[in-house]
Amino acid sequence: MFGFHKVRPPLTTFQRVDLELLMRKTIETIGEGRVRDAEIVTDLNDLRLDTSTAGRLLETALAAVRRRMPAPAAPYEVDVVDGDDLGYPSVYRAAEDQSDAKILIAEESLGDALRCVMELAYQHARHFWQMQADPTPLDTDPRTTSLLPICCGLGVLASDASLYDEQWSQAGWTGWSISRSGYYNAVEIGYAMALLARARRESDPPWVRVLRLDSRDTVHQAWRYFDDREQKGGSLLFDSRKIPNSRSSMHDLHSWLAGDERTYALAAALALAKQHELPTSVIKAAIAATQRGDTDLTVAATRLLAKSKSVDSDAERRVRELIRSHVSEISLAAILSAAAMDIPLAEFSAKISKLLDWFAGDPFALVDAIAVQGRSLSSLGAKMCSLLVAAIGDLDDERIDTLIECLTRIADDPQRLIETQIKPREVRQEALRRLAVATATSRNHA
Repeated sequence: MFGFHKVRPPLTTFQRVDLELLMRKTIETIGEGRVRDAEIVTDLNDLRLDTSTAGRLLETALAAVRRRMPAPAAPYEVDVVDGDDLGYPSVYRAAEDQSDAKILIAEESLGDALRCVMELAYQHARHFWQMQADPTPLDTDPRTTSLLPICCGLGVLASDASLYDEQWSQAGWTGWSISRSGYYNAVEIGYAMALLARARRESDPPWVRVLRLDSRDTVHQAWRYFDDREQKGGSLLFDSRKIPNSRSSMHDLHSWLAGDERTYALAAALALAKQHELPTSVIKAAIAATQRGDTDLTVAATRLLAKSKSVDSDAERRVRELIRSHVSEISLAAILSAAAMDIPLAEFSAKISKLLDWFAGDPFALVDAIAVQGRSLSSLGAKMCSLLVAAIGDLDDERIDTLIECLTRIADDPQRLIETQIKPREVRQEALRRLAVATATSRNHA
């Protein structure tokens, strides 16, 4: 009665929603029969690779990948390039003009058979989705493409390759680094493998026993969660006959958002986010959803509060409460909704300043919301300058331009602010140069 035996689902609500819907789409695209018939590779040796030379490894690894994965509608070439020039273990380049698409694989990747196979598999999958009729951005996103090798029997290898602990030695120095092959980590791959077993109608397949431990534990946790959902009369998004999406009726989306199943509520909130305006009943359901204690659902529902067809005092009150949340993602969502609702944010300047530190690497949405508030948030000028210093140091043009634009909106004299707040001479000069360019561009567009 104290919840000691309560079945806890693996991963976060968003991760489960994302993986269930994307695994579902992947299987529907390549066919359930192909997925059920796919041989699950449990050991790299099963691929019978020729590792005698780098060239032979590439040739046999590519053949193994093509043998197990669906053929794309158009061919691609594979080129080996220097890893320092490439910057990644492998890269996909779509076809241009009369040339075929290309997979560029780093020369260093050919020194590791497992990495070589998985990099080729992931880029083959990227090309396969690129060749689908009218692919959406999500179709060609690694969130989707990285699941295709798993559905074609390479999930055990994907789990093994999901984390690399590499030692290095150079010029008398030694160290280690961690890198990943593929988009998903081992725990996420474990959940995808549990869904794969469900699609293949396997209850305890032998391949589970050879999965690396973190993936294997997730598979077993997922199976307990699946059984618990069924015993309670619930269903997974993965195999439900009707799921929330942008084509669903407003009535159905409202029912899912207000329902007890959090995965359906979150999927409904994500679909509702594509609407321009929402009726009062949905706004009320969104307010209630923010009170259910699930971070992912709260973030998604908070974003809906700015979509009311009319001024909603309850929504405004709830947004103000959520800005004060100790969870940064929730606070950010609330601030963005507040900006869209024209709620003044001056009283939350200290909170916003902390969030700017938290999201310093990806501040764009927050900085845009600050810019909309104009001079009322002039107190954040010094913080913007500190972020500008970091952006210039990183040579991040997009961040620099966004921060400069914000400074021109919130500061009475942005030039004076930069001169007084940015101490390093070269950085200050670059900031002033960028400001001059932005000012001239703005005048030309006026």
